[in-house]
Amino acid sequence: MKRVAFTCALLLLATAAHTQTSKEFALMARKSWSAFECSYLAAQAKDQGEYGRLFNIGYEFGKKAIDAFQNIKISKDDVLGNMPWGFTINLAGPSPDFMLGVIYHAASSNAETDVTRDMFSKPIDTSLWQTNAQTKYQKTNCALIQ
Repeated sequence: MKRVAFTCALLLLATAAHTQTSKEFALMARKSWSAFECSYLAAQAKDQGEYGRLFNIGYEFGKKAIDAFQNIKISKDDVLGNMPWGFTINLAGPSPDFMLGVIYHAASSNAETDVTRDMFSKPIDTSLWQTNAQTKYQKTNCALIQ
């Protein structure tokens, strides 16, 4: 019985000790950006529960990505190839929370363009914003972000 317990403990330690790779950290930034964009769409679609869920995902994964970036755990190739440009250019400021605020604003502004403007970048009637947000939310599979 002790041998089984010891083996289980070793397996748990091995699983817990898994360290993320550079690419995995970079993809956390992508997930954060997507979740922030989708949280804006959910808010415009008047789905506050989904807005909160997606915002929290964006925040948590964003903090992990920023920490990895600051501690040089993401290679230059992964920064350039796997992190969203809008995330990367906003990695400056006095604190990770400040950076995440700027990143959220940039991601929201990006999503806002799809909701509030037509294909020629001309403003559309505000009565269409909620429908556009719902459509974009569904087309981009925001509900699948976990």
